Amino acid sequence: MLDQKEVYPLGRGQKWIEMLSDSGKQLEDTLGILPLVEVAGDRRVFVEHHQGVVQYSKEIVSIRVRYGILTIHGSGLELRHMSRTQLAVAGAVNSITLERRS
Repeated sequence: MLDQKEVYPLGRGQKWIEMLSDSGKQLEDTLGILPLVEVAGDRRVFVEHHQGVVQYSKEIVSIRVRYGILTIHGSGLELRHMSRTQLAVAGAVNSITLERRS
């Protein structure tokens, strides 16, 4: 643990840190409107900022996102949670595809 008296100035590194924090803020602002897809192993997929479920079966779940259709292929797929902005799909996930709108 550092003693309170041992504080070292960052110098040029400070500008780099400030730049990173500024770009992080811009990234946060952008991610707030873009869909976010998180895959947990081969068993769960979480989607934030979706626009609804287009197709739902034990083998295929298709979800409308801002720029197209996200499709989860697998077996034993279940919609475990769904709210206006978030959803969670569980089951044996084989693949995830994105079909962009033109």
